[in-house]
Amino acid sequence: MKSKNVFKLAALFGGVAFFILLIRFGLREDSETSSKARPEAQTIVLPKKEPTPKDPKSNVTSIRNSITKRKQIDSSAEEFLEKYKRFRAFTPLLTQEDKKCAEQLEQIIPGEDFIDSADDMYKDYGSIIEKIQVISSSLYRPIAIKAYQAAEEIAFMREFENSDVDVMEFYSTLANINTCRDPKVLNYMITAMEAANKFNWPAEARKKLISNVLTAIYHDLNSMPTALNLSFSMHALNSMLELGFVSDTYRSEVEYLVSEVMEHQVTVMERLEPGGDRRKSIQELLFDFEVRKGAAGRLNDILSKIQLENEN
Repeated sequence: MKSKNVFKLAALFGGVAFFILLIRFGLREDSETSSKARPEAQTIVLPKKEPTPKDPKSNVTSIRNSITKRKQIDSSAEEFLEKYKRFRAFTPLLTQEDKKCAEQLEQIIPGEDFIDSADDMYKDYGSIIEKIQVISSSLYRPIAIKAYQAAEEIAFMREFENSDVDVMEFYSTLANINTCRDPKVLNYMITAMEAANKFNWPAEARKKLISNVLTAIYHDLNSMPTALNLSFSMHALNSMLELGFVSDTYRSEVEYLVSEVMEHQVTVMERLEPGGDRRKSIQELLFDFEVRKGAAGRLNDILSKIQLENEN
C-alpha cells in the first residue's frame, strides 16, 4: 500500500485503532526491561513477527472466499435518514462512555507502574485475579453494541447507496465505536501472565487467570466484531500462546487467522480510498462486515475449545 494512503487512513482511524490493526502479533519485549523502556499503554508496540504460513494441505477455507453475500434491505429515503440520525446520536454517548471507562480503569490500575512483572505485588495472585475480573466485566458496554448494530443495519439498507452519507466518514465512525479497549488493559493482562510464570503461581490460580483473560477476550466479540475488537482479542490470545497459557496445538490456527484478518483489513483500507467509486466502496464495506463476522466466529470456536480445556 502506498505510504500516502497509510497516513490518510491513520488519520481516518483516529490513531489508536489504526496502529493496533497494523500490529505484528508477537511477545512483548522481555519483562526484565525497565518500566521506562516499556511502550506506553497508548501504543502497544510489538516486535515484528512473521505469521506462520498456511499449510497447503490444511482444509481451512479463506474467510474472504467463504462469505455468502447478504441481501440488502429495501427502505424509503425517509426511513433511512431517520435511522442514520439515530445512529449519529450515539457518538456523544460513546464519548461519555469511554471517558467513564477510562476513569474506572485508572481507579483499578492507576499509573503505569503495573508493567513491571517482577514487582512483588504480583505475588498476591488473588488480588491480581480479582482486578482482572473487575476489568473484564467493565469491558461489556451495551451502548457500544447498540451503536454497532445500528451501523450494520444502516450499511445494509439499499438506500445507503443513494444517500449523501460519506462512505469514508461512516467507516471512520464505525471504526471508533469501540469503548473500553484501552491498550492498558492488554498490557495489564499480559504482565499478569508474565508474573504468574515468574512467581510460579499455583495451578488453580493460573486456571482462574486463564478463565478471566478468556472472558475479557470473549466480551462483545460476536455482537460487535469490529476490527479493533478482533485485534484486541487476537492480541490477547497470541500473548497467551507465547507465554504458555494456551496449548501450542492452537498456534498455526491462531497465527493463520491473525494473518488473514490483517491482510483483509489492509485490503479493505486500500479499496476504500477517498474519492473511489461509491458503489464499489459500499460493496466492500458490506463485504467487510461479513468477513469480520466470520473471523469472530472462528476466533470464538478456538476460544470455546480453550475454555473447555481449562475447565477440565
